[in-house]
Amino acid sequence: MNDDQNIVGNDNIEQPVANPEPSPEVNMPDQPITPPEPPVVDITPQPIMTPLSPEEKDIKLNSQIAAASYVWFLSVPIFIFRKDSPFIQRHARQGLYLFFFSILSWFLASIPYIWWIGFFMLIMYMFFAIRGFITAFNGRAFTVPFLTDYLEKGIVPEIVQQARDFTEQKKEDVSKIIRNQVNEENETLNQISSQVHDVLDDTKKE
Repeated sequence: MNDDQNIVGNDNIEQPVANPEPSPEVNMPDQPITPPEPPVVDITPQPIMTPLSPEEKDIKLNSQIAAASYVWFLSVPIFIFRKDSPFIQRHARQGLYLFFFSILSWFLASIPYIWWIGFFMLIMYMFFAIRGFITAFNGRAFTVPFLTDYLEKGIVPEIVQQARDFTEQKKEDVSKIIRNQVNEENETLNQISSQVHDVLDDTKKE
C-alpha cells in the first residue's frame, strides 16, 4: 500500500519546467540600406501619325474589292457599280480585259486543230489573274502586259471614238428632226390663228 501511495504521490508532484534556451541573436550586416532605384522613363519622341492621303485611304479601304475584280466575271459588276474608287476602277478595268481574254480563250480551245492556242491562252489568263489578285490585295498597281497597251492604245480608243462620233451624229439628227417638227407645228398654229382672225373679222362686219 505504501508503495502505491508513493507512486500516486509522485504523479501529483509538479515537475520542474525547463527554462527555454535563449534565441541566438541575429547579427545584421553593417551595410547602409540603399533606396530602390527610380523607374526608368522612356523619353524618346514618339513618331507623329500623319493623316492618310485620299489615295492611300482609297487603297487601304478598297484593296480587297479591287482584288475581287480578277475573279472572272466579278469585274463587270465591280466596274459598273464602284465608280467612286479610282483604285477599284483601275483594277476592275484590268479584270475586264482578262475576262474578255478568257472568253476568247475558251472559244479558241473549243475549235479543233487550234485548241492548243486556246489552252495556252487560258494558262496565261490564270497566271495574270492570280498575279493581279495578289498585287491588288497588297495595295499595288497592276497592268496586264501587252493586252492593256493593245486595248487602251489600239482598238479600244478607236471604238470609243467611233461610238462618240456615232452618238454625236445621232444627236444632231434627232435635234434636226425635233426642230423641223416644231417649225411645222408653229406654221400650222399660225395658219389656224390667221383663219380664226379672219372668221372673227367677218362676224364683226356682219
